[in-house]
Amino acid sequence: MEGATQMAATLAREVASGNASEDTLRFLQKSADPFLRTVGQSALLLTSTLRGEAKNMRQLFGSFFGMRGDTRGMSLLLGRASSSPRRNRVVRFMAEMKKRREVGKSASFHQLYKASKSDASSASSSSRSFEVQASGHWRSMPVISQLDPRGGTEDNYKNGLYNCAGAAVAMLARGLGFGDELSDAELINQLSAGVTTKDGTSLDGVGTMLNRIGARLAGEVMVGGYSDDMVRNHLDNNNKLIAQLGIHNVDTGTVSAHYVVVDRVDEDGNYIVKDPLMGRELAVTPRQLRDAMDLAPGAGGALIPIAGAEEPPEESAKVSAEVGDGFGEAPVLPLAAFETANEVVAGRDATYHELAPVEEGGEASLSQHFSTGQVQGSATKVASVLVSAEETTKAVLDLFNQKDESLREVGRLLFQQLQGSSSPKDQEAWAELAKTLGKQPGIGQKVEIDVF
Repeated sequence: MEGATQMAATLAREVASGNASEDTLRFLQKSADPFLRTVGQSALLLTSTLRGEAKNMRQLFGSFFGMRGDTRGMSLLLGRASSSPRRNRVVRFMAEMKKRREVGKSASFHQLYKASKSDASSASSSSRSFEVQASGHWRSMPVISQLDPRGGTEDNYKNGLYNCAGAAVAMLARGLGFGDELSDAELINQLSAGVTTKDGTSLDGVGTMLNRIGARLAGEVMVGGYSDDMVRNHLDNNNKLIAQLGIHNVDTGTVSAHYVVVDRVDEDGNYIVKDPLMGRELAVTPRQLRDAMDLAPGAGGALIPIAGAEEPPEESAKVSAEVGDGFGEAPVLPLAAFETANEVVAGRDATYHELAPVEEGGEASLSQHFSTGQVQGSATKVASVLVSAEETTKAVLDLFNQKDESLREVGRLLFQQLQGSSSPKDQEAWAELAKTLGKQPGIGQKVEIDVF
Protein backbone atom coordinates (compact mmCIF):
# COMPACT_ATOMS: atom_id res chain seq x y z
CA MET A 1 0.00 0.00 0.00
CA GLU A 2 2.93 2.35 0.74
CA GLY A 3 4.16 1.99 -2.84
CA ALA A 4 0.70 2.68 -4.16
CA THR A 5 0.44 5.78 -1.97
CA GLN A 6 3.76 7.09 -3.27
CA MET A 7 2.57 6.45 -6.82
CA ALA A 8 -0.63 8.36 -6.09
CA ALA A 9 1.38 11.29 -4.74
CA THR A 10 3.52 11.36 -7.88
CA LEU A 11 0.45 11.18 -10.10
CA ALA A 12 -1.21 14.01 -8.14
CA ARG A 13 1.76 16.30 -8.72
CA GLU A 14 1.80 15.43 -12.41
CA VAL A 15 -1.95 15.95 -12.69
CA ALA A 16 -1.76 19.32 -10.92
CA SER A 17 1.03 20.49 -13.23
CA GLY A 18 -0.81 19.25 -16.31
CA ASN A 19 1.90 16.74 -17.20
CA ALA A 20 0.02 13.53 -16.42
CA SER A 21 -0.11 10.97 -19.20
CA GLU A 22 -3.67 9.79 -19.84
CA ASP A 23 -2.26 6.58 -21.33
CA THR A 24 -0.60 5.86 -17.98
CA LEU A 25 -3.74 6.63 -16.06
CA ARG A 26 -5.86 4.41 -18.30
CA PHE A 27 -3.27 1.64 -17.91
CA LEU A 28 -3.67 1.90 -14.13
CA GLN A 29 -7.40 1.54 -14.53
CA LYS A 30 -6.79 -1.98 -15.80
CA SER A 31 -4.45 -2.94 -12.96
CA ALA A 32 -5.05 -6.17 -11.04
CA ASP A 33 -4.64 -4.19 -7.81
CA PRO A 34 -8.05 -2.72 -6.78
CA PHE A 35 -6.47 0.29 -5.09
CA LEU A 36 -4.35 1.13 -8.13
CA ARG A 37 -7.44 0.85 -10.33
CA THR A 38 -9.17 3.33 -8.04
CA VAL A 39 -6.15 5.67 -8.13
CA GLY A 40 -6.05 5.53 -11.92
CA GLN A 41 -9.76 6.28 -12.18
CA SER A 42 -9.48 9.09 -9.64
CA ALA A 43 -6.52 10.64 -11.43
CA LEU A 44 -8.42 10.64 -14.70
CA LEU A 45 -11.32 12.39 -13.01
CA LEU A 46 -9.03 14.95 -11.46
CA THR A 47 -7.23 15.55 -14.76
CA SER A 48 -10.49 16.16 -16.57
CA THR A 49 -11.74 18.46 -13.80
CA LEU A 50 -8.60 20.58 -13.60
CA ARG A 51 -8.70 21.09 -17.34
CA GLY A 52 -12.20 22.51 -16.92
CA GLU A 53 -13.85 19.78 -18.96
CA ALA A 54 -17.12 20.01 -17.09
CA LYS A 55 -18.97 17.54 -19.30
CA ASN A 56 -16.32 14.86 -18.83
CA MET A 57 -16.08 15.69 -15.15
CA ARG A 58 -19.78 15.01 -14.55
CA GLN A 59 -19.74 11.90 -16.67
CA LEU A 60 -16.68 10.44 -14.96
CA PHE A 61 -17.78 11.45 -11.47
CA GLY A 62 -21.19 9.91 -12.07
CA SER A 63 -19.60 6.68 -13.25
CA PHE A 64 -17.09 6.60 -10.41
CA PHE A 65 -19.51 7.22 -7.57
CA GLY A 66 -22.42 5.38 -9.12
CA MET A 67 -20.52 2.18 -9.88
CA ARG A 68 -17.73 2.01 -7.32
CA GLY A 69 -18.86 4.14 -4.41
CA ASP A 70 -15.27 4.47 -3.13
CA THR A 71 -13.77 7.93 -2.52
CA ARG A 72 -10.40 6.85 -1.08
CA GLY A 73 -8.41 7.31 -4.26
CA MET A 74 -9.89 10.70 -5.09
CA SER A 75 -9.47 11.94 -1.52
CA LEU A 76 -5.81 10.91 -1.58
CA LEU A 77 -5.20 12.70 -4.85
CA LEU A 78 -6.94 15.86 -3.68
CA GLY A 79 -4.71 15.90 -0.61
CA ARG A 80 -1.63 15.91 -2.85
CA ALA A 81 -2.98 18.45 -5.36
CA SER A 82 -3.23 21.44 -3.03
CA SER A 83 -1.27 23.60 -5.46
CA SER A 84 -4.00 23.49 -8.07
CA PRO A 85 -6.11 26.69 -8.32
CA ARG A 86 -9.14 24.57 -9.24
CA ARG A 87 -8.88 22.24 -6.24
CA ASN A 88 -11.72 23.95 -4.33
CA ARG A 89 -14.02 23.41 -7.26
CA VAL A 90 -13.30 19.71 -7.19
CA VAL A 91 -13.79 19.57 -3.41
CA ARG A 92 -17.20 21.22 -3.73
CA PHE A 93 -18.21 18.83 -6.47
CA MET A 94 -17.00 15.89 -4.39
CA ALA A 95 -19.12 17.05 -1.44
CA GLU A 96 -22.19 17.37 -3.64
CA MET A 97 -21.71 13.89 -5.09
CA LYS A 98 -21.14 12.38 -1.63
CA LYS A 99 -24.35 14.00 -0.42
CA ARG A 100 -26.14 12.52 -3.43
CA ARG A 101 -24.84 9.05 -2.55
CA GLU A 102 -26.26 9.41 0.96
CA VAL A 103 -29.74 10.02 -0.48
CA GLY A 104 -29.88 7.18 -2.98
CA LYS A 105 -28.01 4.98 -5.42
CA SER A 106 -29.52 5.96 -8.75
CA ALA A 107 -29.21 9.16 -10.78
CA SER A 108 -27.87 12.36 -9.29
CA PHE A 109 -30.69 13.60 -7.05
CA HIS A 110 -28.92 16.87 -6.41
CA GLN A 111 -28.11 17.40 -10.05
CA LEU A 112 -31.81 16.98 -10.82
CA TYR A 113 -32.84 19.13 -7.89
CA LYS A 114 -30.45 21.92 -8.87
CA ALA A 115 -31.75 21.86 -12.44
CA SER A 116 -35.37 21.94 -11.30
CA LYS A 117 -34.75 24.86 -8.91
CA SER A 118 -32.90 26.76 -11.63
CA ASP A 119 -35.77 26.31 -14.07
CA ALA A 120 -38.36 27.11 -11.42
CA SER A 121 -36.65 30.39 -10.50
CA SER A 122 -36.90 31.67 -14.05
CA ALA A 123 -40.49 30.52 -14.61
CA SER A 124 -43.89 31.57 -13.44
CA SER A 125 -44.76 30.08 -10.06
CA SER A 126 -48.52 30.20 -10.59
CA SER A 127 -50.49 26.98 -10.59
CA ARG A 128 -52.02 25.53 -13.70
CA SER A 129 -55.68 26.29 -14.19
CA PHE A 130 -57.29 22.89 -14.01
CA GLU A 131 -60.32 22.32 -16.19
CA VAL A 132 -63.53 21.97 -14.18
CA GLN A 133 -66.29 20.27 -16.12
CA ALA A 134 -70.03 20.75 -15.73
CA SER A 135 -71.03 19.59 -12.28
CA GLY A 136 -74.08 17.45 -13.08
CA HIS A 137 -76.61 16.24 -10.55
CA TRP A 138 -76.39 14.42 -7.21
CA ARG A 139 -78.93 13.08 -4.77
CA SER A 140 -78.25 12.81 -1.05
CA MET A 141 -75.08 10.83 -0.45
CA PRO A 142 -74.74 8.74 2.74
CA VAL A 143 -71.66 7.81 4.70
CA ILE A 144 -70.96 4.12 4.13
CA SER A 145 -68.81 2.22 6.60
CA GLN A 146 -66.17 -0.08 5.20
CA LEU A 147 -66.22 -2.09 8.46
CA ASP A 148 -69.97 -2.39 9.03
CA PRO A 149 -71.88 -1.60 5.85
CA ARG A 150 -75.64 -1.94 5.93
CA GLY A 151 -76.77 -5.37 4.82
CA GLY A 152 -73.44 -6.92 5.73
CA THR A 153 -73.09 -10.13 7.77
CA GLU A 154 -70.17 -12.39 8.61
CA ASP A 155 -71.28 -14.65 5.78
CA ASN A 156 -71.88 -12.16 2.97
CA TYR A 157 -69.34 -9.41 3.68
CA LYS A 158 -65.57 -9.95 3.86
CA ASN A 159 -62.45 -7.80 3.65
CA GLY A 160 -63.81 -4.88 5.64
CA LEU A 161 -60.28 -3.81 6.60
CA TYR A 162 -59.32 -3.62 2.92
CA ASN A 163 -62.40 -1.93 1.46
CA CYS A 164 -61.95 1.82 1.99
CA ALA A 165 -61.88 2.43 -1.78
CA GLY A 166 -64.96 0.27 -2.37
CA ALA A 167 -66.87 2.08 0.37
CA ALA A 168 -65.79 5.51 -0.93
CA VAL A 169 -66.92 4.72 -4.47
CA ALA A 170 -70.13 3.16 -3.09
CA MET A 171 -70.99 6.53 -1.52
CA LEU A 172 -70.59 8.19 -4.92
CA ALA A 173 -72.68 5.43 -6.50
CA ARG A 174 -75.53 6.24 -4.11
CA GLY A 175 -75.26 9.91 -5.00
CA LEU A 176 -75.34 9.10 -8.73
CA GLY A 177 -78.30 6.73 -8.44
CA PHE A 178 -76.34 3.55 -9.20
CA GLY A 179 -77.00 0.18 -7.52
CA ASP A 180 -80.34 0.91 -5.86
CA GLU A 181 -81.15 -2.79 -5.95
CA LEU A 182 -78.08 -3.62 -3.86
CA SER A 183 -77.39 -3.24 -0.14
CA ASP A 184 -74.27 -1.28 0.85
CA ALA A 185 -72.41 -4.53 1.50
CA GLU A 186 -73.42 -6.00 -1.87
CA LEU A 187 -72.44 -2.79 -3.63
CA ILE A 188 -68.98 -2.73 -2.03
CA ASN A 189 -68.48 -6.39 -2.91
CA GLN A 190 -69.40 -5.75 -6.53
CA LEU A 191 -67.06 -2.79 -6.81
CA SER A 192 -64.14 -4.49 -5.06
CA ALA A 193 -64.26 -7.88 -6.80
CA GLY A 194 -61.15 -8.44 -8.89
CA VAL A 195 -59.82 -4.96 -8.00
CA THR A 196 -59.08 -4.83 -4.27
CA THR A 197 -56.15 -6.96 -3.08
CA LYS A 198 -54.55 -7.71 0.28
CA ASP A 199 -52.74 -4.36 -0.14
CA GLY A 200 -55.97 -2.47 -0.70
CA THR A 201 -56.90 -0.71 -3.95
CA SER A 202 -54.58 1.15 -6.32
CA LEU A 203 -55.47 4.47 -7.89
CA ASP A 204 -55.98 2.74 -11.22
CA GLY A 205 -58.18 0.25 -9.38
CA VAL A 206 -60.33 3.15 -8.21
CA GLY A 207 -60.58 4.11 -11.88
CA THR A 208 -62.00 0.66 -12.62
CA MET A 209 -64.54 1.04 -9.81
CA LEU A 210 -65.61 4.45 -11.12
CA ASN A 211 -66.00 2.95 -14.56
CA ARG A 212 -68.28 0.27 -13.11
CA ILE A 213 -70.72 2.87 -11.78
CA GLY A 214 -70.54 5.05 -14.89
CA ALA A 215 -68.93 7.99 -13.06
CA ARG A 216 -67.31 10.84 -15.02
CA LEU A 217 -64.09 12.62 -14.13
CA ALA A 218 -64.68 16.33 -13.57
CA GLY A 219 -61.12 17.27 -14.53
CA GLU A 220 -57.56 16.03 -14.15
CA VAL A 221 -56.51 13.77 -11.27
CA MET A 222 -54.23 15.81 -9.04
CA VAL A 223 -51.14 13.90 -7.94
CA GLY A 224 -48.12 15.52 -6.33
CA GLY A 225 -49.56 19.02 -6.19
CA TYR A 226 -52.79 20.96 -6.01
CA SER A 227 -54.11 24.35 -4.93
CA ASP A 228 -56.75 25.03 -2.29
CA ASP A 229 -58.51 27.28 -4.79
CA MET A 230 -58.81 24.37 -7.20
CA VAL A 231 -60.37 22.12 -4.52
CA ARG A 232 -62.80 24.90 -3.58
CA ASN A 233 -63.59 25.44 -7.26
CA HIS A 234 -64.59 21.80 -7.70
CA LEU A 235 -66.73 21.76 -4.57
CA ASP A 236 -68.39 25.09 -5.39
CA ASN A 237 -69.30 23.60 -8.77
CA ASN A 238 -70.98 20.64 -7.05
CA ASN A 239 -68.27 18.13 -7.92
CA LYS A 240 -67.05 15.56 -5.39
CA LEU A 241 -63.47 14.46 -4.74
CA ILE A 242 -62.03 11.10 -3.76
CA ALA A 243 -58.87 11.78 -1.77
CA GLN A 244 -56.09 9.25 -1.26
CA LEU A 245 -54.29 10.47 1.83
CA GLY A 246 -52.42 9.26 4.90
CA ILE A 247 -54.25 8.25 8.08
CA HIS A 248 -52.25 8.16 11.32
CA ASN A 249 -52.55 5.40 13.93
CA VAL A 250 -52.23 7.09 17.33
CA ASP A 251 -51.29 3.80 19.03
CA THR A 252 -48.51 2.64 16.70
CA GLY A 253 -47.41 5.89 15.08
CA THR A 254 -47.69 4.30 11.64
CA VAL A 255 -49.36 5.88 8.62
CA SER A 256 -51.52 4.01 6.12
CA ALA A 257 -52.81 5.17 2.75
CA HIS A 258 -56.58 5.64 2.88
CA TYR A 259 -59.48 6.80 0.69
CA VAL A 260 -62.14 9.31 1.76
CA VAL A 261 -64.73 11.42 -0.07
CA VAL A 262 -64.52 15.22 0.05
CA ASP A 263 -68.18 16.15 -0.26
CA ARG A 264 -68.70 19.90 0.19
CA VAL A 265 -67.66 23.12 1.95
CA ASP A 266 -69.45 24.29 5.10
CA GLU A 267 -70.26 27.89 6.06
CA ASP A 268 -66.96 28.18 7.96
CA GLY A 269 -64.88 27.21 4.93
CA ASN A 270 -64.14 23.68 6.18
CA TYR A 271 -64.23 20.66 3.90
CA ILE A 272 -66.86 18.08 4.85
CA VAL A 273 -65.22 14.67 4.42
CA LYS A 274 -66.95 11.29 4.56
CA ASP A 275 -64.58 8.75 6.10
CA PRO A 276 -65.47 5.07 5.48
CA LEU A 277 -63.08 3.77 8.18
CA MET A 278 -64.58 5.87 10.97
CA GLY A 279 -68.07 5.70 9.47
CA ARG A 280 -68.78 9.41 9.96
CA GLU A 281 -68.40 12.89 8.53
CA LEU A 282 -65.42 15.08 9.42
CA ALA A 283 -65.13 18.84 9.16
CA VAL A 284 -61.50 19.53 8.25
CA THR A 285 -59.61 22.67 7.39
CA PRO A 286 -57.79 23.02 4.05
CA ARG A 287 -54.51 22.75 5.99
CA GLN A 288 -55.59 19.47 7.66
CA LEU A 289 -56.41 17.99 4.26
CA ARG A 290 -53.08 19.11 2.83
CA ASP A 291 -51.14 17.69 5.79
CA ALA A 292 -52.93 14.36 5.42
CA MET A 293 -52.23 14.35 1.68
CA ASP A 294 -48.53 14.92 2.34
CA LEU A 295 -48.49 11.83 4.58
CA ALA A 296 -49.72 9.56 1.78
CA PRO A 297 -47.22 7.35 -0.06
CA GLY A 298 -45.55 8.19 -3.35
CA ALA A 299 -45.98 11.73 -4.58
CA GLY A 300 -48.27 12.59 -1.67
CA GLY A 301 -51.66 11.06 -2.39
CA ALA A 302 -54.18 12.06 -5.03
CA LEU A 303 -57.40 14.00 -5.53
CA ILE A 304 -59.87 12.52 -8.02
CA PRO A 305 -62.65 14.94 -9.09
CA ILE A 306 -65.99 13.33 -9.93
CA ALA A 307 -68.85 15.03 -11.81
CA GLY A 308 -72.50 14.44 -11.01
CA ALA A 309 -74.95 12.55 -13.22
CA GLU A 310 -75.90 14.16 -16.52
CA GLU A 311 -79.59 13.72 -15.65
CA PRO A 312 -81.06 14.10 -12.15
CA PRO A 313 -81.14 10.59 -10.59
CA GLU A 314 -84.48 9.44 -9.23
CA GLU A 315 -84.85 9.06 -5.49
CA SER A 316 -85.30 5.42 -4.51
CA ALA A 317 -87.71 4.40 -1.78
CA LYS A 318 -85.89 1.07 -1.48
CA VAL A 319 -82.56 2.74 -0.83
CA SER A 320 -84.16 5.11 1.64
CA ALA A 321 -85.76 2.23 3.52
CA GLU A 322 -82.85 -0.20 3.51
CA VAL A 323 -79.90 2.18 3.57
CA GLY A 324 -81.43 5.04 5.51
CA ASP A 325 -79.23 8.03 6.16
CA GLY A 326 -76.16 5.80 6.21
CA PHE A 327 -74.50 7.61 9.10
CA GLY A 328 -72.89 5.08 11.41
CA GLU A 329 -71.33 5.72 14.78
CA ALA A 330 -67.58 6.05 14.85
CA PRO A 331 -65.92 2.92 16.30
CA VAL A 332 -63.78 5.02 18.64
CA LEU A 333 -64.34 8.61 19.77
CA PRO A 334 -62.88 11.09 20.05
CA LEU A 335 -60.14 11.02 17.42
CA ALA A 336 -58.89 13.94 15.38
CA ALA A 337 -59.31 14.17 11.63
CA PHE A 338 -57.50 11.42 9.72
CA GLU A 339 -56.54 9.52 12.86
CA THR A 340 -57.25 5.93 13.79
CA ALA A 341 -56.40 3.58 16.66
CA ASN A 342 -55.92 -0.14 17.21
CA GLU A 343 -59.33 -0.34 18.84
CA VAL A 344 -61.01 0.68 15.58
CA VAL A 345 -60.27 -2.71 14.01
CA ALA A 346 -59.88 -4.81 17.17
CA GLY A 347 -61.39 -8.26 16.76
CA ARG A 348 -61.94 -7.84 13.01
CA ASP A 349 -61.17 -10.59 10.55
CA ALA A 350 -57.83 -9.50 9.06
CA THR A 351 -57.72 -12.37 6.53
CA TYR A 352 -57.98 -11.35 2.90
CA HIS A 353 -60.67 -13.30 1.03
CA GLU A 354 -60.68 -13.57 -2.76
CA LEU A 355 -64.00 -12.50 -4.27
CA ALA A 356 -65.54 -13.98 -7.39
CA PRO A 357 -64.81 -11.72 -10.36
CA VAL A 358 -67.62 -9.69 -11.89
CA GLU A 359 -68.40 -9.15 -15.54
CA GLU A 360 -66.19 -6.26 -16.58
CA GLY A 361 -67.39 -3.46 -18.79
CA GLY A 362 -63.91 -2.06 -19.35
CA GLU A 363 -61.16 -0.57 -17.21
CA ALA A 364 -60.33 3.08 -16.65
CA SER A 365 -56.69 3.92 -15.94
CA LEU A 366 -56.59 7.04 -13.78
CA SER A 367 -52.87 7.42 -14.38
CA GLN A 368 -53.69 8.56 -17.92
CA HIS A 369 -55.35 11.62 -16.36
CA PHE A 370 -52.72 12.51 -13.73
CA SER A 371 -51.51 16.07 -13.44
CA THR A 372 -49.74 18.31 -10.91
CA GLY A 373 -50.04 21.94 -9.92
CA GLN A 374 -47.09 22.89 -12.12
CA VAL A 375 -47.38 25.33 -15.01
CA GLN A 376 -47.02 23.59 -18.37
CA GLY A 377 -43.80 24.50 -20.14
CA SER A 378 -42.26 26.16 -17.09
CA ALA A 379 -39.15 23.97 -17.09
CA THR A 380 -36.91 23.64 -20.11
CA LYS A 381 -35.19 20.53 -18.81
CA VAL A 382 -34.83 18.61 -15.56
CA ALA A 383 -32.58 15.64 -16.34
CA SER A 384 -29.24 16.45 -17.96
CA VAL A 385 -28.10 14.81 -21.16
CA LEU A 386 -26.04 12.45 -19.02
CA VAL A 387 -29.00 11.10 -17.04
CA SER A 388 -31.44 8.74 -18.74
CA ALA A 389 -35.22 8.80 -18.33
CA GLU A 390 -34.95 5.49 -16.48
CA GLU A 391 -32.42 6.94 -14.02
CA THR A 392 -34.59 10.01 -13.50
CA THR A 393 -37.63 7.86 -12.80
CA LYS A 394 -35.77 5.77 -10.25
CA ALA A 395 -34.27 8.85 -8.62
CA VAL A 396 -37.67 10.45 -8.06
CA LEU A 397 -39.23 7.18 -6.84
CA ASP A 398 -36.35 6.73 -4.39
CA LEU A 399 -37.00 10.22 -3.06
CA PHE A 400 -40.71 9.44 -2.69
CA ASN A 401 -39.78 6.47 -0.54
CA GLN A 402 -37.53 8.40 1.85
CA LYS A 403 -38.65 8.83 5.47
CA ASP A 404 -37.24 12.36 5.57
CA GLU A 405 -40.11 14.67 4.57
CA SER A 406 -37.70 17.25 3.15
CA LEU A 407 -36.38 14.64 0.70
CA ARG A 408 -39.91 13.61 -0.25
CA GLU A 409 -40.62 17.27 -0.92
CA VAL A 410 -37.65 17.34 -3.31
CA GLY A 411 -39.21 14.37 -5.09
CA ARG A 412 -42.55 16.16 -5.39
CA LEU A 413 -40.83 19.25 -6.80
CA LEU A 414 -39.00 17.17 -9.39
CA PHE A 415 -42.23 15.34 -10.25
CA GLN A 416 -43.96 18.66 -10.91
CA GLN A 417 -41.02 19.96 -12.92
CA LEU A 418 -40.95 16.85 -15.10
CA GLN A 419 -44.53 17.41 -16.20
CA GLY A 420 -43.86 21.04 -17.06
CA SER A 421 -40.63 20.25 -18.94
CA SER A 422 -40.39 20.51 -22.72
CA SER A 423 -37.73 17.77 -22.81
CA PRO A 424 -38.88 14.46 -24.40
CA LYS A 425 -36.69 12.60 -21.91
CA ASP A 426 -38.43 14.33 -18.99
CA GLN A 427 -41.83 13.57 -20.48
CA GLU A 428 -40.85 9.90 -20.76
CA ALA A 429 -39.87 9.90 -17.08
CA TRP A 430 -43.13 11.66 -16.16
CA ALA A 431 -45.22 9.04 -17.99
CA GLU A 432 -43.38 6.18 -16.28
CA LEU A 433 -43.79 7.80 -12.85
CA ALA A 434 -47.52 8.28 -13.49
CA LYS A 435 -47.89 4.59 -14.35
CA THR A 436 -46.06 3.61 -11.16
CA LEU A 437 -48.09 5.95 -8.96
CA GLY A 438 -51.28 4.62 -10.52
CA LYS A 439 -50.46 1.31 -8.86
CA GLN A 440 -49.90 2.73 -5.35
CA PRO A 441 -52.51 1.19 -3.01
CA GLY A 442 -54.72 2.53 -0.27
CA ILE A 443 -56.28 0.42 2.43
CA GLY A 444 -57.26 2.43 5.51
CA GLN A 445 -55.69 0.54 8.37
CA LYS A 446 -53.55 -2.56 8.21
CA VAL A 447 -53.41 -4.91 11.17
CA GLU A 448 -50.45 -7.23 10.67
CA ILE A 449 -48.10 -5.21 8.46
CA ASP A 450 -48.52 -1.47 8.04
CA VAL A 451 -46.07 -0.99 5.18
CA PHE A 452 -46.86 -0.02 1.62
